[in-house]
Amino acid sequence: MAMLDECRGLITSLCVVHREHLDVDIEDVQQDIRANLWQSYGSFMGRSTMKTWVYRVALNTIYMHYRKQRYRLRTETRPTESMNTIADKRDNELTEQLYRLVEQLEADEKTLITMYLEELPQREIGEVLGVSEDAVFSRIKKIKKKLKELNDHENGER
Repeated sequence: MAMLDECRGLITSLCVVHREHLDVDIEDVQQDIRANLWQSYGSFMGRSTMKTWVYRVALNTIYMHYRKQRYRLRTETRPTESMNTIADKRDNELTEQLYRLVEQLEADEKTLITMYLEELPQREIGEVLGVSEDAVFSRIKKIKKKLKELNDHENGER
């Protein structure tokens, strides 16, 4: 399905920023997201854009994994591919720095800033998260400030 190809980067971005909270391989999560998109495609009613709908399905799938692992006894440590490794694959110093900073955010902040970086309109981000466009604007502003403070702290600035 063409929609899956178009949304591959979006799905990968969401999985990468939520990776540290998942005790399964992100490839498995991505596959679950694609399966859920395929299964629920018939229920897409067009009330939002396709991209917004994909975000909802993807986030619901990621949160389903969160819920599953909360109730599961952790018997082994999860593999930890660092954000630096992922960024190196992208061969981009700024991307590496950004992902290192985003990795330090709370899960809900990561979700919001990922959608913002994917250039999803704030109205649609609000639809996905169930908040107003003004709330999205305010949260993005706070997250940007937090990222700047984290960056300044890393670089020894005040």
